[in-house]
Amino acid sequence: MDGDGLNDIVFSCRDDCQSRVFFNDKLNGEGKPWGPATASIRAIAIADLNGDGHPDIAACPEKLGCFVYFNDGTGKFSDGVQFERPGALPYSMIAADLNGDGRPDLVVGYVNSPGVIYFNKGSGNKFEAHPFGDGKGTIYGMASGDLNADGRVDLAVARSDAPSFILFNRGTR
Repeated sequence: MDGDGLNDIVFSCRDDCQSRVFFNDKLNGEGKPWGPATASIRAIAIADLNGDGHPDIAACPEKLGCFVYFNDGTGKFSDGVQFERPGALPYSMIAADLNGDGRPDLVVGYVNSPGVIYFNKGSGNKFEAHPFGDGKGTIYGMASGDLNADGRVDLAVARSDAPSFILFNRGTR
């Protein structure tokens, strides 16, 4: 996260507290805060969303919506740039290039609401929302990969209180 080549830990606070990045430098025991000072965050993804070569944090604090926190490459993060307003309760998130344009898109799973694919419009500041699924149960986990060997990234979606499913990507490259 800070460009020193060592693995760092991004911690999202689940129960109304401060989220932090813990750098692998053995000097920063407190961690660097990011996001709201008090928030409950279950849905988080790490990806270079603006193409500057530095991993950014995307997160959905409950009752606040979804945001991108841009990394300047030294481990400092911007204030959140909102890409989704508060609505359904966010529960999971992944980043994957679903439309094959070389930019990571964000996929958010919700409680009793359809999941949403947020296609990255290039800068990490704007996303185009595409809901999927029937809105039943809670999407608590997702994985991406080319499951049917057609050259496109598919989604496997795990739910509680409803059947899990695979979303095959039928888009064109």
